[in-house]
Amino acid sequence: MLRPRIFFAVVLACVASAARAATSGPLACVQEQRTTLSACLSQSRDQCNAAFEAAVPPCFGTAAPCATACEAGQTQCMAGPTSARNGCEQACNASQKTELEGCRKRPAARRCGLAVKFRALKCRQKCVRSVNAALQGCAQAFDDCLKSCAAGG
Repeated sequence: MLRPRIFFAVVLACVASAARAATSGPLACVQEQRTTLSACLSQSRDQCNAAFEAAVPPCFGTAAPCATACEAGQTQCMAGPTSARNGCEQACNASQKTELEGCRKRPAARRCGLAVKFRALKCRQKCVRSVNAALQGCAQAFDDCLKSCAAGG
């Protein structure tokens, strides 16, 4: 449930960075694709990401291979932090499950369960915060790479 929020925050950071960039040419096209991606996220994240990745390189015409390389770099950059976050969240969920089982044996099971759920939520939020800077760095590197492609590099 938190992963879409993180991804959306990263997308918003990308959009904000792109908004400061040139408003014509390939970067404007990328901005349009990001807007489409944001609208699409309410449907299916994986399908939206695939559509975005397919739509960006053609924005660059003959520099499409450069944009494709930027996408590959972003995917590689995000792999480590995403994996770390997922592992952390799995540990939080496992702990929550174990603690909830213990709560069922207590007289104040409902109160205990709420406290466990709250701790698990805080745990997952900590997981998100622990990788947020790295994911923002990936988004910035992606924007910089695309700007380089647009400039002919």
